[in-house]
Amino acid sequence: MVMPGTLAAAGVQGASVRRNDGVELPCFGQALKAAVDGREPHALAVPLEAGMQVLGRAKLIRLDKRGDDGRLLPSGPRSGGLCHALPSGAPCDKLMIMGIIVNKVQPSIRSTRRPSIVKVAAVGLVSGTLLLAACSSGDEESTVQGSARTDAASLSVSANFYPIQWLVREIGGPAVSVTGLTPVGEEPHDLVLNAKSRQAMQDSDVVFYLGSDFQPDVEKAVAQLAADTTTVDLLSSPGVTLLAAPADLGKESLKGNKDPHVWLDPTQMIAMADQIADVLTEADPQQAEVFAANRNALVARLTALDEELTADLTDCRVTTIVTSHAAFNYLAQRYGLEQLAIAGVSPDDQPDPATLQSIAEGAQAAGVTTVFFEEQLPRDLSETVASEIGASVDLLSALEFDPEETTAPGEDYVSVMQDNGKRLATGLQCQ
Repeated sequence: MVMPGTLAAAGVQGASVRRNDGVELPCFGQALKAAVDGREPHALAVPLEAGMQVLGRAKLIRLDKRGDDGRLLPSGPRSGGLCHALPSGAPCDKLMIMGIIVNKVQPSIRSTRRPSIVKVAAVGLVSGTLLLAACSSGDEESTVQGSARTDAASLSVSANFYPIQWLVREIGGPAVSVTGLTPVGEEPHDLVLNAKSRQAMQDSDVVFYLGSDFQPDVEKAVAQLAADTTTVDLLSSPGVTLLAAPADLGKESLKGNKDPHVWLDPTQMIAMADQIADVLTEADPQQAEVFAANRNALVARLTALDEELTADLTDCRVTTIVTSHAAFNYLAQRYGLEQLAIAGVSPDDQPDPATLQSIAEGAQAAGVTTVFFEEQLPRDLSETVASEIGASVDLLSALEFDPEETTAPGEDYVSVMQDNGKRLATGLQCQ
């Protein structure tokens, strides 16, 4: 493992290094009793020594090169890289660019497959010693969402979008840092990963996603990950049952013409939660009790949600959900309802006037008094049908984005599903 670092004069146990001008600077293995070459002891000494205690013996290698002006550059021209992060006019030749090669890892780290522990140790070392955060240009907009790394986190996880990210956060707690790959407002079915998203996946110990072409770009990136990265297609979880895609789902159907919206059935979320808990426990056995307790608490919440929705949606005068988004088939079937979608998942899949008229007639025949629109799709189609049959309109959430970002702070999967249930109960005139 190689980690780039920067040093000037410092006193840390383990080695020494010679500067490019021939002045040997105290570094690893030498105590800095006095200034060297007019310098004071470097502030990086303490965090480097702490890093050495974690990583074991190490040696330093030179990674520096000169620019046209003879100054040391960590990478590329003067306009980029580490020198770009320095105050204006700061000379790059006052820095020594080097890498740390880990020769030996402590037995407690090597004894189990815990790459995450090494990564966390590396993060702690890097945060105390490097200026590499400024090496990126900042020109590329990040698609990495909801990163929640803490000092206590022992596992780094990527999740393809909000419902999966939420499950991982609830089960992993502080022991897991989870990064969502789908930005708020971007259609999950059309997600295209950029370089930062791919890097987040490469840096993860575990990647959870929905397969079967739900997000083809995520699956392509998964196939390119290192062999020691655990990847889990949660649609293959025991207990997850895929429904046939409705005809109006269109191009967003999964392989085998299946419906991807499993997360809108709390019982399917329980099945995926069980799988996530098992995978996290295997990846970090030391946190097994924490993961089990969090899993049990989560399952209790989801079970209570299922019972609440069952009570809310019992004895409904209207049993047809007319919606602008063909995303609610799992919710409808779980609670004895039917879905009549005006359009598919994509806003581009809008019906022609004849189809729209047919939907309006079907809704009127079913006694529909409320037409539901989904928060990320235009409401004009719902309003057109509602106007045609003299109905009102209301909102349903397909929960494809973090509701703390789209709705209000403190909202989560459970609270939004509860709200969906109340709105449906009112619109369908349930007892």
